[in-house]
Amino acid sequence: PEKDAAEQALRDYLTALHAGDFILGAKLYGGDTELLQTWNPDITNDLPALLERACAQNGLGCLLPRAITWRGPDSNGGYQFMVEFSNSDGTLFHQGPCCGETEGPSFSNFLFRVVKTESGYAVLDLPPYVP
Repeated sequence: PEKDAAEQALRDYLTALHAGDFILGAKLYGGDTELLQTWNPDITNDLPALLERACAQNGLGCLLPRAITWRGPDSNGGYQFMVEFSNSDGTLFHQGPCCGETEGPSFSNFLFRVVKTESGYAVLDLPPYVP
């Protein structure tokens, strides 16, 4: 089913970013690049380079997906999944409170949206930000 193909595209995208295959990651990413451009004004029209810098320097947690759970369709006919990630030591990744705060919510589930395109499936979301 299409849901399985969408999930596989998401898994391939996250695994590619984790493995440093930014060309494949860029092929599977169909989301907004405005944030990536804001972080890296010196890079233009080079999505693989933007993703590489986002993972290596800008603070995106390009971690290995641990579990991908179908959440349901979105209002635009896309697919929504909840993703849990593993830290490099194999433990469950938690995104703590923002910006030096010690109190506040901690998240281990992250929403990713996938849409069907003419060329396959595209992931609309970036990995979690780890300040």
